[in-house]
Amino acid sequence: MEEEFIHDWRKPVRYVKGVGEQRAVQLARLEIFTVRDLLLTMPRRYEDRRLLRSLNELKSGEWVAIQVEVVRTRWALPRFGKGYLEATVRDASGLAMCRWFNAKYLEGMLSPGVRLFLFGKVSIRKGLVVFDHPEVERTRDGEDESLHVGRIVPVYPLTENLGQRTMRRIVAAALEEYGGQIEDALPEVTRARRNFPEIQEALKQVHFPTSESEAAHARERLAFEEFLCMQLVLVARKYHSEHDLEGRSFQPDGNLREQFLKSLPFELTGAQQQALAEIREDMARPHPMHRLLQGDVGSGKTVVAACAAVDAIECGAQVALMVPTEILAHQHAHTFRERLRPLGIKVGLLTGSLTEEQKIAARAALSDGRTQVVVGTHSLIQDRVVFRDLGLVIIDEQHRFGVEQRGSLYTKSRHPDVLVMTATPIPRTLAMTWYGDLDVTTIRQMPKGRQPIVTRVISEKLLPEAYAFIRKQAAKRASGVSGVSPGFRVGAA
Repeated sequence: MEEEFIHDWRKPVRYVKGVGEQRAVQLARLEIFTVRDLLLTMPRRYEDRRLLRSLNELKSGEWVAIQVEVVRTRWALPRFGKGYLEATVRDASGLAMCRWFNAKYLEGMLSPGVRLFLFGKVSIRKGLVVFDHPEVERTRDGEDESLHVGRIVPVYPLTENLGQRTMRRIVAAALEEYGGQIEDALPEVTRARRNFPEIQEALKQVHFPTSESEAAHARERLAFEEFLCMQLVLVARKYHSEHDLEGRSFQPDGNLREQFLKSLPFELTGAQQQALAEIREDMARPHPMHRLLQGDVGSGKTVVAACAAVDAIECGAQVALMVPTEILAHQHAHTFRERLRPLGIKVGLLTGSLTEEQKIAARAALSDGRTQVVVGTHSLIQDRVVFRDLGLVIIDEQHRFGVEQRGSLYTKSRHPDVLVMTATPIPRTLAMTWYGDLDVTTIRQMPKGRQPIVTRVISEKLLPEAYAFIRKQAAKRASGVSGVSPGFRVGAA
């Protein structure tokens, strides 16, 4: 079977010249298994080695690539602090000092007379050029330097015992052997409209570019193709769901829904009513619903989902609500029981912390239909969980679940309606990109009396401040102190 891939970029990467079995294991740690994986592994940056700089012309603060020769090395172990390897290097114009902290493994590599490429930030200290922890690449006598010198050179993500020079040789070999055999997924008219190169030229320019602008344009072309293919898959999936899959048309008479709404101690906001109308319209169709419901914390997504559940139950179906944590499962189960018990609807709970006896009882009540709504965690997707007639799947905080986890719950029935919820604000353009197979409903209005929600995107550097803020607010809540700041949700950039 492997012979079928000899002239195909789906071929296992071990067949690329210079790889072999041992190198293939190293590449696998980078999730590179095929020629395609290798050629689509983008350089993380480039070094311009068309004109190498001399040590005597460097300025403090610059990031540069230079070619030097090792003069001497020593391992320094200060009285306080970390040990470091210190190397004196030179070129025709002068000397420089390099230091690598906690890098004793480099000592054997940097013996006197060895020629190196260094990339790093320059410091000028007392007139001496200094590099602190520069990236280092050793040149080898007798080796073809055309991939490594006199050009814009790619710098790849690496793993243990896999160097930059080896990676460049492997990529170059793969391009030479397979680059011309790759079929272009973009039609010629699309490439012409955006002035994109063919796939073969794009891969050549992204790995060994003639200029940085050509590399950027090639990356744009490959990214465009990736997003286009993803969107086509989502559109095809959505079309298949809306036209080919036979679902269940939920058209209740509305009596149970009316009882539920009258039992609430509040009236639905206009935004909630609009969201519910869109969901009901979907549920009435003879094809399965796939809808994303988003809104800030406190906007009332749960009560909208409960209304949808009541409609499904009134039509004789069961409802499953899957959440990512046990705490949230208990909270939702408590809320649903309080709201639905007066209507004669039984709400069950299924989580990992239940005793085995409780789990058996919960599963039995689902399989024979006594439980009409079940709230649970990942326990719901276990093979032993069988529904009598699952008609509606609701997933809260859907971004916390993987695709396979969500899909496992869908298979508990034949094409159930699916409603996924998230409190993470997603711009419409991004929602259409990542959830193109879902219809999107957004609740933009907060019920009266709710605290305003402030959403801030912060960098990882500010996470300690964010955690301190959260601890402070939690402490105020716990002590009953008034004047707590408005709700604050954090997303790391």
